[in-house]
Amino acid sequence: MNEPWNLFNTSPGSPTQPISKRQYRLAHQTLCITHIDFEQRLVVGFTQLVIWPITSTLRRIHINCRQCRIHRILLEAADNESAEFESDRKGRTSGWGISKTKLTPSPTDLPILYTDPTLEICERDIKLRTLDSFERRYTSVVTSTDPDEDAGEVTVRLPSDFWPLISQKFPFIITIEFSLNKPKSGFYFVVPDGEGSLSERGVHAFTAFTPNCSRLWFPCIDCSEPCTWKIEVTVFEDLVAVAPGELIDAPYYTEDLTHKTYHFYVSQPVPAPCIGLAVGAFEIFPDPRLSNGATHFCPNGLLTLLQYTISPLSEMIEYYESILASQYPFSTIKCVFVDCAFSKFQSFASLIILSLDLLHSPRVIDQAIETRKVLSLAVAHQFFGCFLIMETWCDAWLTYGLAGYLSGLYQKRVFGNNEYRKIVLDEMHFVTEFENMRYGIVLDPSKLTSKLTYFDLSSSHLISPDYLSAYKKKSHLVIRMLELRLGQPVLLQVLNKLLVLARLSTKSILSSTDQNHSRSVGLNGCGRNEGDSVSVTSNTLPQQNPTVPPCMSDEHRANILLSTASFRRIISMVTGQDIRNFLNQWACHAGHVRIFAKFHFNRKRNVVELELKQVIIFYKV
Repeated sequence: MNEPWNLFNTSPGSPTQPISKRQYRLAHQTLCITHIDFEQRLVVGFTQLVIWPITSTLRRIHINCRQCRIHRILLEAADNESAEFESDRKGRTSGWGISKTKLTPSPTDLPILYTDPTLEICERDIKLRTLDSFERRYTSVVTSTDPDEDAGEVTVRLPSDFWPLISQKFPFIITIEFSLNKPKSGFYFVVPDGEGSLSERGVHAFTAFTPNCSRLWFPCIDCSEPCTWKIEVTVFEDLVAVAPGELIDAPYYTEDLTHKTYHFYVSQPVPAPCIGLAVGAFEIFPDPRLSNGATHFCPNGLLTLLQYTISPLSEMIEYYESILASQYPFSTIKCVFVDCAFSKFQSFASLIILSLDLLHSPRVIDQAIETRKVLSLAVAHQFFGCFLIMETWCDAWLTYGLAGYLSGLYQKRVFGNNEYRKIVLDEMHFVTEFENMRYGIVLDPSKLTSKLTYFDLSSSHLISPDYLSAYKKKSHLVIRMLELRLGQPVLLQVLNKLLVLARLSTKSILSSTDQNHSRSVGLNGCGRNEGDSVSVTSNTLPQQNPTVPPCMSDEHRANILLSTASFRRIISMVTGQDIRNFLNQWACHAGHVRIFAKFHFNRKRNVVELELKQVIIFYKV
């Protein structure tokens, strides 16, 4: 008897949807950064989450947030008109209210229930202080705030006044005011020493973090919970703000002309880990080679290097669109080069933050090759990683592997086959040496029964940076093995199928959100006038919204979220082949093929005898 797809043993058919532990869907989130102080390294703002209950028993919501100080939590109904309209349209009277005032509860300030267990992983009076005890405690702490387990650092308890609204499954809004003071990670400030204004000193700030760590700089559902986004950033008049999405209009200035506010809108549903930000004294370069309003940024004085460095970007996008037979998934693309970068690149939805070290002049040939490699991988992550997103961390190998595979095809086209094979060889040596000298790499640990490392593999917060580096390289190698098994045209057809399904699903909500985003949540200053003062405890937050963003259906969500089970199903649909054994061997288990060879010349028979012996590796902690 065939088992469900997510159990890795099924014949082609309709997939079974994974059961989410969250009793709600996040339809839209607004992020407003109202003040950034570079001298004090302070960020002030608030965020709004539009929640659609999917069960009538929803009583609390957990939100992820670290390093931030929560100042206020406000709960309010999303729309007064919708509840009354729905009850009248269905021709029956709600048993919990007839008038408009009874149907919609008034906005309510909620108590702040915030706890970050990572601040003190081991208790002070603990007797056993060993690495094993720390690892067990740290795993328990991370699990207790895992959003996939419906957990988080901030607990929002829904009062009884909202229970009737929830029983009818009507949406509501959670507004959280927060501040971020001297962050240790996630949000980085670059403030050079010297005299002059902030712009003259070239100050800038940017977000950068390991996977699923957006909670480090703003409250969010820090997992694969896709939704549309509205982002507003208020900065000094001589600074520039860059965020994911399309810039709606020119910046709005305050009455005293000292600050201006940028408005960005992300119409494609993306999760919080795909949201980033860069603010600073940047020079702006509109890309003339791209027609989608692409704009790139760099610190002052480096515009000439930026223009040359970014020149291959249009060629990369055109190549990816041609081999995938699918358009670039976002309406625009922005590249920002920053100093003291966390890594060589960070890909967010339509936004790429890159290291300043990648800039080069036409005279430097060696750096041009390295920069193209990094830039090609960053653009590939726009397709797989930001548009098609992993369902859980156990499925991250697909986004890393497919992005690395696309980047490899581009490098093969530009640098030649020999250079491409050298890149693959270096990755093979890195992975095999890592598994021989340290421990095995399991790409999909969802079916793992025994522990192979001293840390848990089920979360991106638990693995080591060295393991993550080897994990990405092995993901690319496994996808390349799949290409050799299926053939490059067939594998590209599979990728096209994935992108087509995801694009059709996003179009289902684009038609409604594009018409209403100008009137949607928090578009006009998030309920503030342009001249209002910035205050983290302001009582002028919005309380009603004329348009409530829709909620994605489970079917559309399944097309956007990429998992091992859905990938196997699409391959079966396109090729008729079931790769269950392949995934079980290379994705769900650790190890690689290890063969020892020796030869002997047989003088009597005048032949060379070759002996190959495979050694089975058993990984133990």
